[in-house]
Amino acid sequence: MTNMKTLIVELKDGKDRKITIPDDWIITFGPVAIGARSSDDSSHVLRLYGDSGKKQLKAVFRNVRSFHEEGIQIFEKVVRKKNKTFRKEGANGGQTYSAEVRQTTWRNPFEDDPEVSDDFDVSENALSLPGSMSSEDF
Repeated sequence: MTNMKTLIVELKDGKDRKITIPDDWIITFGPVAIGARSSDDSSHVLRLYGDSGKKQLKAVFRNVRSFHEEGIQIFEKVVRKKNKTFRKEGANGGQTYSAEVRQTTWRNPFEDDPEVSDDFDVSENALSLPGSMSSEDF
């Protein structure tokens, strides 16, 4: 029985494909024409060969943006922000203040998205004008 590996292939149109191949197949990735140079990834292809001499071409996938083996853990950084603006009237007129809280998480871009809300758990005091601050302080 041959060991198998699964490739996750991202195509230019944003679709992902899973391709399962024997472990010993040879994979190449590059321009459509060998030696050709291109400024974008639209002409890149993924080639699969059944032998190390690259004589048994098994498949060619065009418009491939990227690929990786399924077992590799990939995470992307996600930063969510919450802003609040305050207006305070003082002896010198009105002044505007703003506060921002950021939440950074790492998530697997290939797993199903949980329900996403624009609201994340932030204490009300984190986004409020300190009580001891007056507009005369600025």
